[in-house]
Amino acid sequence: SIPVTVKEGRRLLRNWTSDRGFPASTCAEDRLRVVKADSQKPVLEVQKLWFIYPSGTEVLKSVDLDIQPGKFVVIMGENGAGKTTLLKNINGLLRPSRGRVIIVGRDTGMLPVEELAKTVGYLSQNPNDYLFMPTVRQEIEFTQKNLGVENDATGKQILNRLGLETIADRNPRDLSTGERQRVALASVLAARPELLLLDEPTRGLDYRLKEELGGILLELKAGGATVVVVTHDVEFAAEYADEIVLMAGGKVMEQGSKYDVLTGSTFYSPQLNKLFHNIIPGIVTFDQAREALASLMNCVEHEGGASFRG
Repeated sequence: SIPVTVKEGRRLLRNWTSDRGFPASTCAEDRLRVVKADSQKPVLEVQKLWFIYPSGTEVLKSVDLDIQPGKFVVIMGENGAGKTTLLKNINGLLRPSRGRVIIVGRDTGMLPVEELAKTVGYLSQNPNDYLFMPTVRQEIEFTQKNLGVENDATGKQILNRLGLETIADRNPRDLSTGERQRVALASVLAARPELLLLDEPTRGLDYRLKEELGGILLELKAGGATVVVVTHDVEFAAEYADEIVLMAGGKVMEQGSKYDVLTGSTFYSPQLNKLFHNIIPGIVTFDQAREALASLMNCVEHEGGASFRG
């Protein structure tokens, strides 16, 4: 039978491996090693960052954070941890009370928001904040003109990449939630930012749209962009991120690969990790799970010619 809960899945997996007289980890561990990239100069450096709102509320407290170019980083934490405030300090909408934010070697304290927008793209929680032109195509053209970006073939390429070319002449506010989000993202990408910041982009999206968004962000990463996403969606983070940053109480509590941070975590462990916990270590993505199960089947065949029937 097919399990419908993590508990049922763990019972079936344990029974299947124990019946064959071997621990699952001995067969699958070697295939799950993570190759770490060589260290590079960070595209983003946050140094001892403090931020206090005019009301006196202290939101960020000596935050240190380095992000390497070409990484997909997810920032997680409870409401009020300071995640959105951190993003706004990075893109210049807010300015540090103390400390520094350095992007591509430049101190943002010395740069106007308009200049930062050419390097840093920021998508807030509400895509409607970005949609005010009569057509999708004009949204792209407005961004390029406003930021002084050459209006070349980039706009058309962005529309094609995000699957918007067939609705380019429609009013963005007449589109579906997923389409509006892609239009807002397209308007941000029109500036060709090196660093892309997204705040809760999966909110209100179903599984198909989340998968679509994840694929788009991976394409952008493959094209050289650095992606930073704030989200509560553990499954999305596990599937697409390279690194996880955990925040609490205005501080960065942990930063590392998703395999290190999410494995065995009490609050931020994805369902697949819970399923394989203490059976096969380090599983956080669907591809890993498939590979691990394939490895187990190979082990069974090697040990005694048995085949998987479950």
